[in-house]
Amino acid sequence: MITRIEIENFRSIIRGRAVVTEGINFIHGPNGAGKTSILEAIAIALYGSDWVRGKYRLGDLVRRSASSAIIRLEYVGIDGHRYVVQRHLVRRRVSSPRHMSWMKVAGGSRLGIGRSRSSWLGPRV
Repeated sequence: MITRIEIENFRSIIRGRAVVTEGINFIHGPNGAGKTSILEAIAIALYGSDWVRGKYRLGDLVRRSASSAIIRLEYVGIDGHRYVVQRHLVRRRVSSPRHMSWMKVAGGSRLGIGRSRSSWLGPRV
């Protein structure tokens, strides 16, 4: 379950944070407020460039006045452990360097993640 998302310089969002609770959560606001951007940020945090393939270049999603964007997503996996995934998007690059995109597991260790989805999403059922 996703528990929190933090977004900085992504599309129309300068800086934002949302805490997600159990049950139904609503995202509401006027047109152009960033509702879809929040959902896209969640998809990019979880799936990386696999999600945007053919739609965008990751660097194109960085806010126009910024040189980079950060998406940080916290979630509890089906194994009960808390995970934190961070994606760092840099303008004019297809992907960000491995040391800037990472996942932290419950014990505090960081794992570098590449451009595509991998087994770090948790065990498959």
